[in-house]
Amino acid sequence: MEPAHAAQEREPWAWTSKLALRICFAYLIIYNLSFPLMIVDMDESGAAPYDVLWRPLVNWVSEHAFHKTITVLPNGSGDTTFNYVQVFIYAVFALVAGAVWALIDRRRRNDKSLYDASRILVRYVLIVAMLMYGLSKVFFMQFMAPGPVTLLGTWGESSPMHVLWTFMGASKAYTIFAGLGECLGAVLLVFRRTTTLGALVSAAILTNVVMLNFCYDVPVKLYSGHLLLMALFLVLPDAKRIFQLFIGKQPIEPADQSWRAPSRGWAIARWTLKYAFIAIAFFGVFRSNFALWQQYGEPSPKPQYYGMWDVTSQTGSGARLKQLAIDRFNATMLVYEDGHKVLAIGDFGKKSDTLKLSAKTGPVADFAVRPMPGSRLSLTGKLAGQDVSIVLQNHPLSEYPLVGRGFHWINEFPNNSL
Repeated sequence: MEPAHAAQEREPWAWTSKLALRICFAYLIIYNLSFPLMIVDMDESGAAPYDVLWRPLVNWVSEHAFHKTITVLPNGSGDTTFNYVQVFIYAVFALVAGAVWALIDRRRRNDKSLYDASRILVRYVLIVAMLMYGLSKVFFMQFMAPGPVTLLGTWGESSPMHVLWTFMGASKAYTIFAGLGECLGAVLLVFRRTTTLGALVSAAILTNVVMLNFCYDVPVKLYSGHLLLMALFLVLPDAKRIFQLFIGKQPIEPADQSWRAPSRGWAIARWTLKYAFIAIAFFGVFRSNFALWQQYGEPSPKPQYYGMWDVTSQTGSGARLKQLAIDRFNATMLVYEDGHKVLAIGDFGKKSDTLKLSAKTGPVADFAVRPMPGSRLSLTGKLAGQDVSIVLQNHPLSEYPLVGRGFHWINEFPNNSL
C-alpha cells in the first residue's frame, strides 16, 4: 500500500491554494528575517539593524501613502507608526512576491514541500518566542513585585498597562505559572508528533495575551497578534479532525507523521541541525534571562535606603512633605501634605550620604542624608529651593495589603478592600 505522504506529494492543489501559501510564506520570511539574529542576541537588539534597513522606505511610504511624518523610531513600544507602516510594506511585498512566484512556477502540481517548510519556520519562531516570554516570567523579570513607588500611587493615577503589570507582579507564583505554560508550549512544539498539542497550548495562551494587550493597551499588539496567527496556522490542518473528535464525537484516524529522508546522510544532517538549533536557542534564551535577572531582578542591588519613609518632623519654610518612596533604579516619589505627588530620579552620592532628586521639570531636592537609630533618616538641605530639615521613619512594606496579605486556605470573609 502506498504511504500517505507519497500520495499527498502527488495530489494536485488548486491554484488559489498555491497562491495563498506562497504569499504567506513570503510574508513569514520577510517578517521573521531578523529571527536568526535573535537566536544569537536574545535581548532583541539583533532586530535593530533590520529596522534600520527598512527605515528609508518606511519613511517614504508613510509620507506619500499615509501623509504622515514618522517622528518616533522603534523603541520599547512595538506598536509605533513606524511598525504599522513597516507591516503594511511587508504585506505589499509578500503579495507581489507571491503573485510573481505563482506565475513563474504555475506548472507545479502542489506546494507540499513549501507548506512543510512554512510549518518548520513557524514552529521554530514560536519555540523561541514562547520560551523567551516564558522564562522572563519564570525569572520574575517581565512583571516584578510592586515596589514603594507603585504602592504610593493610586489606581486612578495608573495607566491600564501599569494596572496589568501590578496585578501580575503582585503574585510571583501566578507569574511563574503563566511562564511555565508558555515554556510548555515551546517544548511541545519541538517535536513533530506533539506539534498540534503545542500549537493548541500556545494558541490558548496567546489568545489570552492578545486580549490583555488589547484591553489594557499594552503596546505589543502587532507582535502578539502575529504570534497568535502563527500558532493558529499550525493548528489549522488538524482543526477539522479536532472538531470531529471533540464536538462531533466521531472516531478519527491517526495523523500521518511519517517523514522519509532522501538518504541516511540527509536524515543525520537534519537531526543534527534541528537539535543544534534547539540547544542554541534554549541556551541563548536562558543565558539572556539569567543575565537580566542578575542585573535587574531580585538579586540586583537596591538603593541603600530602598523603601517607604514617613515624615515625622520637618522644619523650615516651603511645602510640607508627607512621605518619600525610594525604589529600584533610583525611582523616587515625593508625596506632599497637600496631596500632590512628584515622581523623580534619585542620585545618591558614593557613600549614600547625599541625595539629589530631579524630575522632568528640573531639580526637586538636594539633601545631605544621615541614618538615625530606630530605622530613621535625617535629610537636611533644599526642597523646592527652600531650606528644610526632615526626619523620616521607615514604613514596612509588609503593612500594605497588596504586599503583606499573602495566601490563605481559609477566608471566613472576602477581603476585597482598598
